[in-house]
Amino acid sequence: MYIFDNESNLANDRPGKREMENAMLGVKKMNKEDNLDYARIGSRLREIRKVLEMTIQGMHEATSFSKSLISEAENGLKKPSTKYLTALLDKYNVNINYVLSGRGAKFLSPLNEEGLCDLGESSEKIEELLYHMKRVDMLKYSILSYYSKFKFENKELIEKILSQETSSSSRE
Repeated sequence: MYIFDNESNLANDRPGKREMENAMLGVKKMNKEDNLDYARIGSRLREIRKVLEMTIQGMHEATSFSKSLISEAENGLKKPSTKYLTALLDKYNVNINYVLSGRGAKFLSPLNEEGLCDLGESSEKIEELLYHMKRVDMLKYSILSYYSKFKFENKELIEKILSQETSSSSRE
């Protein structure tokens, strides 16, 4: 049974047009309060699923999330849950920043054993980063801010890696 305000029409125990419109306005209002564009987030989620060459059924089977949740998120009707986004990150290395903001690559680079992006033997990515940092102050300060936060949050991991490098170089 549905419960509505005094202006509602309860004919046949089903919501009328006004209630449906109010429900949709509630979704739109929530979008503004969250400052997120669910339609764009949904289209990026759909785009990622298509890149993975998966159907909604396939995504359901891979993530154990309901087909209705996946569909509603992709159609912009519902905010994707943190658990769903985390499952996409864990299973397919989906860049959550891309999903929510459209910024960055769709997928993150694979991680090595230490949980860090493997830059390989070449330093092309580092050289490109340094080149841009020298020329774009906003980029430099953003990266330094991220680095400071990462260093603080991962202090033990960094110390462990550095101590391993020190001990292995002292053996040589």
